[in-house]
Amino acid sequence: MQTPAAGRNDFPPRLKRHFAMLCVPTPTPAALAAMFGPIVRGRFDAAIVGPDLAALAASAVAATVDVWQRVRSRLLPTPAKPHYAFTLRDVARVVRGLLLADRQALVKGGEVVGDAATTASSSSSLPPSRCLFVGLWAHECARVFGDRCVSEADAAWVAAAVVGAAKAHLGGEAAAAATTPPPFFAPFLRDAEPETGEMMPTSRPCVYEAAPGGAPALAARVRSLLD
Repeated sequence: MQTPAAGRNDFPPRLKRHFAMLCVPTPTPAALAAMFGPIVRGRFDAAIVGPDLAALAASAVAATVDVWQRVRSRLLPTPAKPHYAFTLRDVARVVRGLLLADRQALVKGGEVVGDAATTASSSSSLPPSRCLFVGLWAHECARVFGDRCVSEADAAWVAAAVVGAAKAHLGGEAAAAATTPPPFFAPFLRDAEPETGEMMPTSRPCVYEAAPGGAPALAARVRSLLD
């Protein structure tokens, strides 16, 4: 049961007296770092992605928690915006998006994917791999927090909060990369291998990676799959 507000009503005391009431406080940022940090560090191990990208991925957990705390304290639920209820599941969704990304594509920098990635790479002195990871993190924050906004003002505030968290936890160069529109990531960009008759037909690979060509190419890909 959440705190009564924004259209949520409280249960009457005569009903609540029949149940055992437990209060679970919100975990502290240190507790959240202990929860999500080992998962991210295990996925982006320094022996696989390199020490620089591994350190950046580890710092992304604190940056995500910072964005979540800023959003939940500013974008409060109201009767007109009852879906403005940001919970720990939103932090988990951002972390899950980071874990789904193709590590080899991140290490290679996605070969500088699309116009947005090219602009981000040119506006920041970060290597392409770290620049693409910042774009991935900004994309996940925009997908989880920004896409829930119902007004351009709220969406702009969320984008500014993402840049502020990047500057505080990932560094000024990462903040410059997060300022530009992030590249789009999708799991349906690759085609299935052609049938040769020698092997059973395989399904289309599901790899979460940046879309080459940006939004226009991604829209064309969606239309081709729908046809």
